[in-house]
Amino acid sequence: GSDSDADGMFRRPRKVARDSSGKLYVLDNLNDSRLQKFNANLGFVNKWAGVDDFALDSRDYIYMVSGDTLRVYSTGGALLKTLAPFNEIIYLGFDATDRLFVLEHGIPRVTVYDSAWNYQASWILGGHSNYLATSSAVVDSSGRVYIQDGDVIKRYQADGTPLPDWGGNGTGPGQFVSWIDRMLTVNDVVFGDVLYVTERDTDRVHRFRNGAFLDRWHTLALPGDGDTTGLPESQRPYLAAVDAQKRVYISGRRNRVRQFTEDGQLLAEIGEAGFGPGQFGTLPEYESNTRTTVAVDSNDRVTVADVAHNRVQAYINVPLASNPKAIVLAGGGPYPGNSLWGATQAMANMAYNTLLYKGFTPDMIQYLSDDIDLKLTGRDVPDVDAVPTKANLADAITNWASDADELVIYMTDHGGYDDGSAIGTFRMSVSESGSLTASELGGWLDSLTIPVT
Repeated sequence: GSDSDADGMFRRPRKVARDSSGKLYVLDNLNDSRLQKFNANLGFVNKWAGVDDFALDSRDYIYMVSGDTLRVYSTGGALLKTLAPFNEIIYLGFDATDRLFVLEHGIPRVTVYDSAWNYQASWILGGHSNYLATSSAVVDSSGRVYIQDGDVIKRYQADGTPLPDWGGNGTGPGQFVSWIDRMLTVNDVVFGDVLYVTERDTDRVHRFRNGAFLDRWHTLALPGDGDTTGLPESQRPYLAAVDAQKRVYISGRRNRVRQFTEDGQLLAEIGEAGFGPGQFGTLPEYESNTRTTVAVDSNDRVTVADVAHNRVQAYINVPLASNPKAIVLAGGGPYPGNSLWGATQAMANMAYNTLLYKGFTPDMIQYLSDDIDLKLTGRDVPDVDAVPTKANLADAITNWASDADELVIYMTDHGGYDDGSAIGTFRMSVSESGSLTASELGGWLDSLTIPVT
């Protein structure tokens, strides 16, 4: 997509979703607030104008909110049901049987319908001081309703019977630290009976299970580092999705989506600041509240709404080998007259970060560079392991990587060709007087019995 009102183009795409067969739905904020539908290969299929919000149930029926009206369509686009009137719908949710739960703003009310859209129950939300300012609500597989109210999560049975609250102000297990205006902006996703809650003031995810606090973890964690409280600048985490493998997707300020295990181990990062493929932009109005929406389908495709660039980007999860390793080498070095050293180092850094985005952790990567104090991941220790000499590269390939089942090697700088010996060469660093030859590199690689790219 790009900035246009043509079919298949977008202006501020603010919500994405995939159905069970991979068809993509994108809510386009500024193009008549239209909802566009694409097939699994991203070919344009259909569109509807004047849609304020939408949701999909497990049958792939499409629920569209337009003003005070809620319409239900089949996956083929046929109108199945019209429900009205409502007073500003701010949340649509479904339980495991596709019962529909509607939360209204204008009237603090939850209304429940069965899977055939017959009325079942409704109740007024009394005693809620803050929920009207947010759409932080969710329904779990059993039909329990969770609604954020300041630093408390209100809970109800599907018939409106109140359950004990969760949360409260504090730093203890299951408690939240609210914003200075007393509004806790939690965005929750339920996977089965586990409730995930993001706490944006402290960059934490809290989990509750079966009526009790389970654990919490920090979204500022770096690859392989676990909980790293105290890192600078909040990322303002937004809980974007939880997929079928219980991987958690968090978006935030720094133009990327982070993928975690259910207990908070960072697996990968998607994106960075920029305009190219795989890069995201930030609008001024979103700088302190970057709510990048993410959809994950049954084929592990991750779809991200790149709001600032008026496009949607899709990714696939590529599983790593059981013990992958990588070697990144920034050659040449900062010798006098090497005007390319800055670009060389930048390209090597990009390769290092790309490996992190692919799921590698720093301990899976040997980084060889003359900039031995370089820190890319924010850790206390440098990310460079050694200077790029022949001996260090040979040791990295034949010893350090000898137990790997897959090896990636990235080398960048001057290459050459020795006419006298008819072999290719590569300039290593200021610490190495001679150039690396193709036959030397080939000999080290021949000692390995694993795939090398």
